[in-house]
Amino acid sequence: MRWDSVYVGAATVRLGRREPIRPAVTAGRYSLRTWRRDGYDAVCVAERESAEQLTHSAASHAVRTSGRAGRELDLVVHAQSTRCGSLQGAAGARVQEKVAGHRATTLEVVRPAGGGVLALHTAASYLDALDGDGVALVATTDAGGAAGCDRYRHTSGAVLGDGSTGLVLTRTGGVARLLSTTVLGEPPEGTLFRADLAWREAPSATDCRHRADDGPGTASLLAARERDAVRTAVAEAGHTLDDVARFVFSNVGRDSAVWRWRTADGIDESRTTWGWGRQVGHLGAGDQIAGLAHLLETGAVRPGDLVALVGGCSRTVGCALVEILR
Repeated sequence: MRWDSVYVGAATVRLGRREPIRPAVTAGRYSLRTWRRDGYDAVCVAERESAEQLTHSAASHAVRTSGRAGRELDLVVHAQSTRCGSLQGAAGARVQEKVAGHRATTLEVVRPAGGGVLALHTAASYLDALDGDGVALVATTDAGGAAGCDRYRHTSGAVLGDGSTGLVLTRTGGVARLLSTTVLGEPPEGTLFRADLAWREAPSATDCRHRADDGPGTASLLAARERDAVRTAVAEAGHTLDDVARFVFSNVGRDSAVWRWRTADGIDESRTTWGWGRQVGHLGAGDQIAGLAHLLETGAVRPGDLVALVGGCSRTVGCALVEILR
């Protein structure tokens, strides 16, 4: 889907403190072989702040940085992953209450990974349908250290981090312009629903662990869908892969099969945010918005640069292409 007048007003991230990986290896919490294979250096661990506090901080800061007020929000879309059975009941409704009062419509995206990209796609569709100005907030929550979860062993190829993000979409300009979004695959392993309606019982950690396991062909399917989503989003915006300055993929281990297609298509590691991601860990819902916030905050991108945000699981993968304006 191509967008003509949807802008990123601001993107922010709040992370736990960085915990080096080596002590976990020494203590036997993370195998030496896996560490060498996946290439993580550190993972963000929240100790003093809850997931809800991090999300509120990231969302509020995004709204303030965009120059808008919470009362101006028309839509709040909150995304969280289903890792570890750590679903936060009515989390989106709490973000709405604290940031926007009770004015905005609120949606919740729940899926194993890539929820932030789907939330961005949903919010853009909502704003594009409005006749005049509109403002939407996308927020994500990831708690890799939730009760019953071992962040170092739970998901093959990934160390789970703690962090939250906020991103404001507007119709009247911002730091970047949303050029296109694409979501490809089967119906997602997760849900999209009104966040202010009755909640349901969260799946158990065992159930989520089973879904996170890699089955036969899962890695190759994910790689194929990721490649197709990227190519489609870039083409719909009238560009080629060579035009894209930076790619923000999920912060998964360097040995993942998805890296093979990236290399084959000329996307080397220096064009990605893996150098940062290996210090953060995998944020199931928030990798992409967190990566964009990192690029903006560190000045790693400049006006005119194109940035592709790519994420999802084997069933469904999404890509959003943005152009940096300032």
